[in-house]
Amino acid sequence: MHDIEPELNFDVEALLPEEYVADIGVRLSLYKRLASALTKQQVEDLGVEMEDRFGPPPQPAKSLVHLMRLKTSCGVCGSWGVRRTQSKFQLHLAQNHQLDPQQIMGLIQKKARPTRLRQTCD
Repeated sequence: MHDIEPELNFDVEALLPEEYVADIGVRLSLYKRLASALTKQQVEDLGVEMEDRFGPPPQPAKSLVHLMRLKTSCGVCGSWGVRRTQSKFQLHLAQNHQLDPQQIMGLIQKKARPTRLRQTCD
C-alpha cells in the first residue's frame, strides 16, 4: 500500500522554525527527507538526527515529526488521509484498506464525544 500518498490536515503548527534550523537549504532538505520517509523508524531516525544537530526541538518541530510518523502509518494501513479540526475527525480509507471497522469504532468510542462512522464515495 506504499503507493498511497496520505494527506494530513490538522489544526496544529507543524514546521521547522527558522530559529531551530537557520539554514534554509538544510531546512528544505529535512522537509524533503521527512516527506519521503516510508517507515516510522525512518522518521524517528530523522527526529533523533535533528535533535543531535540542533538541540531539543520546539513544539512545532515535534508536531511535524509526530505527523510524519502518522503519515507513514496511514500509507501502510491504506488511508488516503486524516483531517482533524476542533469539532471533527475524518479518516479517509482506500477501497482495499487494512483496518478493522470494529476496532476503529472501539477506539473512537473511548472518547467522550458522540461519534459515528460513515462510508462515503468521493
